[in-house]
Amino acid sequence: MINEPTSNQDWFYGLSSFLILGFSLVIVELIRRHFHWSGEVTRKITHIGTGLLVFISPLFLISKTPAVALGIFFTIFNYFAIRFHWLKGIHGTNRTTYGTAWYPLAFSLLAFLCWDNNKPALMTAMLVLAIGDASAALIGGWVKKPHLYNLTGDTKSLEGSAGMFLVSFCIILIAFYFFDRWSFLQWSWPLALVTALTGSMMATASEAVSVRGSDNMTIPLSVALVVHVMTHSPDALILQFFLASFLSLGVSLISYYVRFLNVGGAAAAFILGTIIFGLGGWPWAAPILVFFVSSSILSRLGKRRKKKFDLVFEKSSTRDVGQVMANGGLAGCIMVLAYYYPDYDLYLVFLGILAAVTSDTWATEIGVWFTAAPRNILNLRKVEAGTSGGVTLAGTFGGVLGALCIAVSGYVVKGDLFLKSSLEFSFFWIILAGFIGSTVDSILGATFQAQYLCEQCKKVTERKVHCDRRSTLIRGWEFFHNDRVNLMCGLSGGLVLYFMTH
Repeated sequence: MINEPTSNQDWFYGLSSFLILGFSLVIVELIRRHFHWSGEVTRKITHIGTGLLVFISPLFLISKTPAVALGIFFTIFNYFAIRFHWLKGIHGTNRTTYGTAWYPLAFSLLAFLCWDNNKPALMTAMLVLAIGDASAALIGGWVKKPHLYNLTGDTKSLEGSAGMFLVSFCIILIAFYFFDRWSFLQWSWPLALVTALTGSMMATASEAVSVRGSDNMTIPLSVALVVHVMTHSPDALILQFFLASFLSLGVSLISYYVRFLNVGGAAAAFILGTIIFGLGGWPWAAPILVFFVSSSILSRLGKRRKKKFDLVFEKSSTRDVGQVMANGGLAGCIMVLAYYYPDYDLYLVFLGILAAVTSDTWATEIGVWFTAAPRNILNLRKVEAGTSGGVTLAGTFGGVLGALCIAVSGYVVKGDLFLKSSLEFSFFWIILAGFIGSTVDSILGATFQAQYLCEQCKKVTERKVHCDRRSTLIRGWEFFHNDRVNLMCGLSGGLVLYFMTH
């Protein structure tokens, strides 16, 4: 559908919405000062009120232009309000968060993407964010003795997450009822229930693993994706996506039980698994399962020898949110891109990303099995085992085998695509992508990755805290930690395949 031209009426309604929101911010600030309410409570009130206005905006706006413009304005305004401590009624919380800037940014992005072809996806996503997310925080705060957990740095509660799930489930059902009344889409109980269950699971997991208010972006994006798939896909894909959510949940729980993943890693794996298997089926799910299972098993082999590296490496063999997203996040993004813009070559880019992270992981795990001293990849001088940027012949050979496994897994489940691709010698290029990605990882590890010196035991480590003391940064950038190095590794492998196919 082509976007309708912006009318004077649209700009009038857009300006009216701007004035209503601005007036609401002033009122909330006055209430906070007069009644001495906490910033957390007044922020949630604003959160809900704004979400309700956003939910009904497609009913009185024809064009998306005023909606996108308003969202961008409030994104910029709220960012500076946070930085300069304006409007404590919505920014005066007990933690550092940029949620009020993520909120309008999410609306602008979804309005731009969904306004012309799927308003229900936009409306449902923002309503779940407004009420479901606020419910999680309010319920968690009302419970006298909540069961707290911390996955990514923000403390949350099991009671709040349960409230998020239940409220989101009900919101999606109610939204679908109104969409039918407004002739936005045809109501059916099976469709509404499947969408509500899958969407609430994705929203709850997204809220659990987000940090510093980023759930104001991750929740609406995940819910909008679910609603779009459920309302704009063939029945077979709808069923596949629904079943994928439960299969991913099962795999994540088993992985947590056998300690391949911690709780945060399991939640992130559920999100990625649902997206990749739900949208791509086995051809896309099999390679990432090969990476995950093989890497997890390798990390457990030779555990006695590897134990001495536990205090050197930043992360353990039990993977967390950061590791899951660093290794699989780009692959998930490529899957979403391929869903909206089908292209044979994107699958090869997907394999290139996985080949790189698999090669890097296999090289590290296999390299520490052997007693040969690693050498710095830049000057070939011998370094202590476990040092970032150190490489061995055995590890390099193991990395090549890991990339080969990804190439084989892709060929087994989708061999016809290799034949249709314009890229010749696909196996060779996938293996090369793995090798280059692993090499980039080692170079970054030897240069920019943060390295610390423990003043207690005098060991060089990737950990900020060692021997229960704060370590001293001796090399690299503090923000450039292992997860970001792994992200660049996967990106390098993907870029190799991208340039080879274009």
